[in-house]
Amino acid sequence: MRVRVLENFQTYFNYEIHRLESGIEYAGEFARHLASSGCPVEVLEEDPAPEPPTESGTSGASDAEARPGGDGDPGTGGAPQAVASGAAPDGLDIDGTIDTVLGWVGEDDDRARVALELEKAKGEKARATLLKRLEALAGVDE
Repeated sequence: MRVRVLENFQTYFNYEIHRLESGIEYAGEFARHLASSGCPVEVLEEDPAPEPPTESGTSGASDAEARPGGDGDPGTGGAPQAVASGAAPDGLDIDGTIDTVLGWVGEDDDRARVALELEKAKGEKARATLLKRLEALAGVDE
């Protein structure tokens, strides 16, 4: 499942309070939670229909899909991840100064993760100082 947030709000999921920004897209278990709990989101893509059982009696789901969370990404630990769309969220100028990016992030660890992924996507042009600060804000140990 994939959803887009329609307005800024907070929600409780997986023992944490998450601040969500309008326009950001989420996928997987977190998206299912948002859609099923009446949050202001637009469903962009429904979950696919379950596959029929194969001759061996299993559903044909891959090992990754069979893991808890069912999203095929065991590294997220259930934390919501914004869908990588190649474009920065509204208000974020990822090519701006370090102070501009950090001003957008503030103390929000979710925004820090989004900015961190976008900065890392620059490859060799990523700014080491900004990466270090964003990792600290996002609680990422690298």
